[in-house]
Amino acid sequence: MIDDWLTTNLKQRFAQKDLNFDVYFKPYAFKKMSLWDASSYTIKRIADKYENLHISLSGGYDSEYVLKVCIENKVPVKPIIVMMNGNEIETNYALDFCKVNNLVPIVVKPTDREIIKLWYDYVFDIQGRGRHSSPILKSLQIAEQNGGWLLTGDCPPTSDDHIDDLERPMHDSFHLAEWDFYVSELFGHPGGLLGYSVECMYGFLNELDTNLSTQRAKSKLYGLKFRKKNYMNFSFAMGTVFNILLENSASYSKECGTYESVKNDLEKYTVN
Repeated sequence: MIDDWLTTNLKQRFAQKDLNFDVYFKPYAFKKMSLWDASSYTIKRIADKYENLHISLSGGYDSEYVLKVCIENKVPVKPIIVMMNGNEIETNYALDFCKVNNLVPIVVKPTDREIIKLWYDYVFDIQGRGRHSSPILKSLQIAEQNGGWLLTGDCPPTSDDHIDDLERPMHDSFHLAEWDFYVSELFGHPGGLLGYSVECMYGFLNELDTNLSTQRAKSKLYGLKFRKKNYMNFSFAMGTVFNILLENSASYSKECGTYESVKNDLEKYTVN
């Protein structure tokens, strides 16, 4: 992230397992931009710093938007699609997006045993709760094996509260979770585009239509076709293994205020 403007206490979990997740803001002076201009500016900054970029393409709006930004700014990037039991609908969206844009993704389907090993190798030491981060962790492993750097759709500050109610305005809470920062803070990769720069985060908040449901708002904001959100469904056995391996009562997310209040706080750092 530019100038470490957005950080967490994740690394402290190596020593203090029951530490509640927290987020720290240290904005730098920035110019107001539209979300698209901020995204284009930010992806170029990332491409100047990191070679051999890969992206974890889940099939959700956020990672699809990041890939869209890469494509339209002619930033070379290799999509990675991780097929898992229970996420077939979302990954089909990812496959279709690649096909439409003439991209050939890396497609893998890890076994349950491989997923458990990912949990153990990547999040056990911090007692993390990010079971749904499995595709990103697998993508991270592949990117590193290829000598590359990973982009993700992490750091959208939206809550999943009543996300399935498509006619209800989104929950008005700027919300970040520990798994938004696994790739960037723990492993030094660029990670989420939205969290990489103040410009992107401000642009997101400034244009987010909070009168809409989360899915409708993201469709409008990103300029992507509307669809419902579909979540992975782990088997009972996998869920049991996860809960035994990563049992932790510490908070895994942080609510930092309303969208408007965080936007207003960032706006204090704008310059002409």
